[in-house]
Amino acid sequence: MAAIDVSIATRRKIAQNLIWAFAYNVVSVPLVAFGIVSPVVASAAMALSSVLVVSNSLLLRRWKAKGGPGGMTIANAAAQNGLMRKAIKRARV
Repeated sequence: MAAIDVSIATRRKIAQNLIWAFAYNVVSVPLVAFGIVSPVVASAAMALSSVLVVSNSLLLRRWKAKGGPGGMTIANAAAQNGLMRKAIKRARV
């Protein structure tokens, strides 16, 4: 069940990141096109948007499975479901 919970949490993060990226583009592209915002400012905002998307994705490292004492982390769920030890070490870095 932990693998299903991880996949659900991952899917939610993907949806959040897509919504954030689309919202940014829907707002910023017309502002730049009509000359309201400088392209330099829009480029800086795009970089910030990318940082926010990555930071939101990294919040998955705090994920814990529901139920049980202390919950299960993503790395533990991966180990339980047979992924290689090397992949688990990368996830912890």
